[in-house]
Amino acid sequence: MEYYRPPYRSRGPISTFFSNTPDGCRGLIVACVAVFGLQWVVWLGSSEGDMYELLLRYFGLNAYLFVHGCLYQAVTYLFLHGDIWHIGFNMLTLWMFGCEMERFWGTRRFLRYYAVCGVGAALATVAIGPFSPPPLVPLSAPKTIGASGAILGVVLAYGLTFPERIILFNFFIPMRAKYFLIVIIAMQVLFFRSYMASGVAAIAHLGGMLFGYLYLKRVWRVRALLEEIRWRLRRRRFRLIGRGRDRDSYPFH
Repeated sequence: MEYYRPPYRSRGPISTFFSNTPDGCRGLIVACVAVFGLQWVVWLGSSEGDMYELLLRYFGLNAYLFVHGCLYQAVTYLFLHGDIWHIGFNMLTLWMFGCEMERFWGTRRFLRYYAVCGVGAALATVAIGPFSPPPLVPLSAPKTIGASGAILGVVLAYGLTFPERIILFNFFIPMRAKYFLIVIIAMQVLFFRSYMASGVAAIAHLGGMLFGYLYLKRVWRVRALLEEIRWRLRRRRFRLIGRGRDRDSYPFH
């Protein structure tokens, strides 16, 4: 009896990416790439770049507009990128570190953490950055775009969760994850004072990592804190009731 064996077909890089990447990271990468493609379409379709400038102004993080009601920018700026190198490096970093964290945490917790870091990076940029432009040109406030703040928050989580893992710094220098994290933080601190001139939003990077650290350390888990207070009060009440019952149960002579 003969059996038919279908010919082996090697999967291409795209199909391999979709099959090996967890849902959360895959969705974020696809969304960022799709928005970047839309940016190019808008840029090519606007003769003098007016439409592209409007896109960045109202969907990037413009601190002046943010404090005047455009709160949605704390999310939309994460999906915009400056050029092919910007999005390429960000998505590669997200894929390298985010996939491992999503498999370790699960998709829901990973996406929640990513959102906290991204929004936290936006809040840090607005709070610390120069958000008071000249009155005559209020919309000319510096705009921040890119997912770097959220992604560096993921890198922080990776370094704290897997500190002894060996990774390649600059793709050829082996280094433990905990030391890699120290190098990244030191670089962002050095960039902090010159971020406006260099175009690197170090404030957003540090803000994303700070909010990620606070989230991991459960600093602002208000609900958990309230539950603990409620539990302690309930325990104290039961203890008082129990003492009263023990006293009443004593025999009288």
